[in-house]
Amino acid sequence: MSLSPIVADLSTIGLAVLGIAAFIDVRDRLIPNSLVIVTLGSGLLIRLVSDPYRIWLSLIICFGIFAALAYASRHNAVGGGDAKMIAAVTLLVPPERVLPLLLDIALAGGIVAVVYLVARFGLSRHPPSLAYVSQPEGRGLGSLLRNEGSRIVGGGPMPYGVAIAAGFAYCLLREAVR
Repeated sequence: MSLSPIVADLSTIGLAVLGIAAFIDVRDRLIPNSLVIVTLGSGLLIRLVSDPYRIWLSLIICFGIFAALAYASRHNAVGGGDAKMIAAVTLLVPPERVLPLLLDIALAGGIVAVVYLVARFGLSRHPPSLAYVSQPEGRGLGSLLRNEGSRIVGGGPMPYGVAIAAGFAYCLLREAVR
């Protein structure tokens, strides 16, 4: 099943926004509401263009997932931005593809978690040199990597925005080759 051109374009916009959200989540451990709103808007447009008669079903699923994840967020099991973004991403796919999308996101989350565990093990066994740690703060890639290394060693939270973006990318790729 190939995607219509407008759905493909809107899906690409959604993927680009998710990529930006993943980068910001790695950098700041935050997914901005503005990016959630753009994702939500792209998803609503996709649903209106591709299957306007079932948009109600997509909205019910989106709201249900948001309610469940908001409850989990209230109990610190998931980040608030992650909860909102996962719910918004469900609108980017047809209702019957939401469960595979959620499984793709969960699988990507597991892979990211393994990477973080391995990195924590490696960094705890071979801590960075004092010269590396004492470098002045900046906004470049080196600063981002230093900050992330510190978070990993300190047991900080994992940026789940990366898993959301990767899960949707895989889901989109699978749909494109159908």
